[in-house]
Amino acid sequence: MKGGKTASLIFFAFDLLFLGDQDLRALPLMERKKQLQALLAENKDQTMIQLAEHLDVAGSDVLKAACNLKLEGILSKRLSEPYISGRTGIWTKAKCRATQHAVVGGWTVSPKGFSGLLLGVQQEKKLFPIGRVGTGFPRKLLAWLVPRLKQLETDISPFAAPIPRKAGRTIHWAKPELVAGFEMTSWTNDGVIRQASLQEVRERTDKSFQPDWINLPEGMNADERRLQMKSPIG
Repeated sequence: MKGGKTASLIFFAFDLLFLGDQDLRALPLMERKKQLQALLAENKDQTMIQLAEHLDVAGSDVLKAACNLKLEGILSKRLSEPYISGRTGIWTKAKCRATQHAVVGGWTVSPKGFSGLLLGVQQEKKLFPIGRVGTGFPRKLLAWLVPRLKQLETDISPFAAPIPRKAGRTIHWAKPELVAGFEMTSWTNDGVIRQASLQEVRERTDKSFQPDWINLPEGMNADERRLQMKSPIG
């Protein structure tokens, strides 16, 4: 879309709230979808708007299939309910979350204390930053992690690219001797992890530990700072 190549885009319609002067929001979802299907059937010649069929099967099966297709996730709705704006209990969103590992190159501190780990991946013995993980730190882990980070603290950044500094956070650099496992939803266009949540932290020298990756996958050029990839689903 950024390149202006939009001629072949297809819009998938999954609901119909208004039809002419009619307000359909009070109707059950099943009835709204029937009217949507009939509306599209009246315009068979157009192909740019397609009906998004609902799948009346177990949500866990649909989510697994969506994640295998590298999709963001799924929405589940009750067919008997009307349309209500906002977050309600009649629909839920389930996201696909990839499991990854990356090298710890530092940590951040806010006025309240420890606030997250700075992560990176390697290419040609250089460590390139991919963002920060700031959630998923139980007290038991922090009791070990914070003293260990202070042992590894250094005045020199281990990263081969600059780290954006956010107001209210102090950055501390660390020798790259720890590996963090985390879950994430996706990558940004400039190669930063989205919505990361920590799962574990280990020493890189742990021989019993074989991470899925801590190096840049083949074909990815970190020098361009675009670490886009189809992340494996964990």
